[in-house]
Amino acid sequence: MAFAAQIDGPSSDIYIFDTESNSTRRLTDELENIWSIDWSPNGEKILYESSILGDTYLSRYIHIADPNIKSLQHPKTIDGGAFWFSYGWINQDSYLIYNGGEGAPPHRLRIINTESWEIKEIWEYSAESFFIDKENQIIVLVPYGIIWLDEKPEPGIYVVSFNGEFRKISDQIVRIIDGQDAANQYIAFNDDIELVSIKLDGSVTPLHRKPDHYVAPRSSPDGKWIIITNETETELYSEELQLIRSLGIHATEIIWRPDSTGVFLYSDSNLYYLSMDNIDNLLEVCVNEDCWPYEHAWLP
Repeated sequence: MAFAAQIDGPSSDIYIFDTESNSTRRLTDELENIWSIDWSPNGEKILYESSILGDTYLSRYIHIADPNIKSLQHPKTIDGGAFWFSYGWINQDSYLIYNGGEGAPPHRLRIINTESWEIKEIWEYSAESFFIDKENQIIVLVPYGIIWLDEKPEPGIYVVSFNGEFRKISDQIVRIIDGQDAANQYIAFNDDIELVSIKLDGSVTPLHRKPDHYVAPRSSPDGKWIIITNETETELYSEELQLIRSLGIHATEIIWRPDSTGVFLYSDSNLYYLSMDNIDNLLEVCVNEDCWPYEHAWLP
């Protein structure tokens, strides 16, 4: 386990706790304070942010430490400053960050290679909204407007690869819903505030539903099902985005089983379970205010 603590000096450092030996060792020697810690998916790197209090804004700087090195590390600054945000890991050794803040949309999307410590800018323009498709190693995005004096691309929907190549797939202007899981399509809403489905061939299919802006669509891990909450109810769709059934509830939390055999749905203080072997039977498994799934973890 990695944690930050102020033990050996006036600033916080990263420490490693070994659960087998019950021992703790110091990993970094920092002049600044630790802002956040983020393990790589394979556990081979620790990407962390240090912070320095400025006169007006808090600046944060990215570093990468190796938990396998026993000696103290003081990794160099890779990127940082004020007005930037981290999306997170997009594969085993790639981390996505972008600029923004002060009302500006995300722009300057760039990927940090945590093996080489190199930074590649893959989209220099703005992005009104975007979705990371880790399976296909692409970003589906819609540009917004001019940031400072940057030249903007034409309006439409773009697909950007993780190596920075991009192509326009549609002239339509939509807003891609944040936080969703995508299988074969990406859910967005158009100028009429109606849900639409976007596919990589550029086709945009209206669903004739109003979105619930607070509940992202969720695909099953195998991509065969997708659950969408609109402004009034929650619906189950096939992978071809054919409506299978309305569930008769308005779910605000959607938690798929890792094997895609079922899904938990939270609505109005009640917790439900839908088995994909019997989609006509929505089971009510908890009926009180203690049902809210604040945290959950699947057993290995």
